[in-house]
Amino acid sequence: MVVSPAWIPFESQFELMLLNTLAEQKRRYVKGLRYNLASTSPLASAVLADTQPQPTALYIVPFGSSDGFVQELNTLIENSKLPSWKWESGTVDMPALPPVELSVPNRQRPLAPTVEKMA
Repeated sequence: MVVSPAWIPFESQFELMLLNTLAEQKRRYVKGLRYNLASTSPLASAVLADTQPQPTALYIVPFGSSDGFVQELNTLIENSKLPSWKWESGTVDMPALPPVELSVPNRQRPLAPTVEKMA
């Protein structure tokens, strides 16, 4: 298994480019790992955890992918509950990643009463 300098496994030079960009931008993400999934099946390379209102799945379309792979990926994206980002590697430059939007704790709700106020 090939890994990045940060010991994160990757499948292609394009996925390494994505991982390096995520690291440079100090993004929060979960790396998708193939395990027993066939290399011909689409898989999110990573899922950004720092986007709102939901995490965002990041997909890379390998250069020279078959029409079947692209159709299966499009079906996966359409049926997913997560927003998606897609890069058709080898044909276009990597698109800009979705912006960071961390949730802000709700400061409107009242704080729990202190011991002094309860007495």
